[in-house]
Amino acid sequence: IFSQAKGDAEAVKIDKIQVVAIPPRTITNGDITDPDTLSDQITKTIDEGDYTSSNIVIGIKDTNFIKRCELFPKIGEDELRAQMEDKMGTSHLFQGKEFEIGLQYPKNEEDYPKFQPILYAVRTQSSIDTVKELMELVGLNLVAIDIMPLAVLRCAKYANALEEIPTLTIFLDSNIIDFNIVVDSNIVFSQVLRKDPDEILEDELTFEYLMLKLNHFLLSYTNEFPHKSPPEKFLLISRVDSTKKFLSAFQEAFPDITIELYNPVSNIKFESKKYEKNKDLLNQA
Repeated sequence: IFSQAKGDAEAVKIDKIQVVAIPPRTITNGDITDPDTLSDQITKTIDEGDYTSSNIVIGIKDTNFIKRCELFPKIGEDELRAQMEDKMGTSHLFQGKEFEIGLQYPKNEEDYPKFQPILYAVRTQSSIDTVKELMELVGLNLVAIDIMPLAVLRCAKYANALEEIPTLTIFLDSNIIDFNIVVDSNIVFSQVLRKDPDEILEDELTFEYLMLKLNHFLLSYTNEFPHKSPPEKFLLISRVDSTKKFLSAFQEAFPDITIELYNPVSNIKFESKKYEKNKDLLNQA
């Protein structure tokens, strides 16, 4: 999905949006293997659609990443990255491969005198380098490469869906279930399950397994942060067909917790009515 957007204090406004067909075999296992063919397709889209922005953010929808939030001692960034690299070197996703780590410190570091929660995401170096090569061919300024679990959290924060109270976010996407606990606008605890949400609801035992994982996640958070309050609200962010069924299931499993449904598309507006018919495309992006 290719779109052009601008933001203000109230909403993101899209003034152009369309589907760009990806030629076969141009992307393999997260790497762009035929950048010349793909760049021709993107350049044609830009020219025909009269796009004017030279800046681009790439959102990647796959599972070839690791996203975590863990407690680390308050040490220098070089030493911190070395510890993360040791952890990632044992992952089956990155064995024998170079990879790149992006990390984020909590805003209120003074609240964590000895250990602090560090949010970090990891992708193979080749998947990042091939995106950079593609953007150079197209002549666009690459601002950021994002993964879907982090992109939807940014949308929720932009829409003020993440309040000051401790909140558990549950993101459901194809082959991904992402748990996060957000405190004072910081992600302090996180876990990703590589499961297809729609398939989980088809099997009672598999759904019970999901509930066990979620309860264990909440218990682990309490053990890691005994001085912090448990989540007072759940925020369900979903891009799967069974969203309403999941909402009902979570409400039944946690009757004393406020559970809200958030759609990232809700804080997006269109400059022209002719593009509103393409709004559903944003749920697929």
